[in-house]
Amino acid sequence: VIGVRPWHLPRSTEIVSGGAEAAVKQRRRVGLPDVDRLNWVDVPIYDGRALRPGHAFAGPAIIEEEDTTIMLMPGDTVRLNDYHVYDIAVAQESSGV
Repeated sequence: VIGVRPWHLPRSTEIVSGGAEAAVKQRRRVGLPDVDRLNWVDVPIYDGRALRPGHAFAGPAIIEEEDTTIMLMPGDTVRLNDYHVYDIAVAQESSGV
């Protein structure tokens, strides 16, 4: 049997502007690759459940969700869109790593 089901993604009507500092639950030192060594950086850890559509920020950062973890490297940017999907722009690598 082949059929067509309508599929509708719920779109958020609650769009915020500005940073997501209130969603930072802690900070952690993380080793990030820097050419041939690790560079230890203090990185914000975001609670994904506290992020709202419209929140945007740049890496380095970690977003912790119930079923996944997202690592943003330095220069990467993220925005939570109206459908609660993370739109991530990955920075161009200049170090060749």
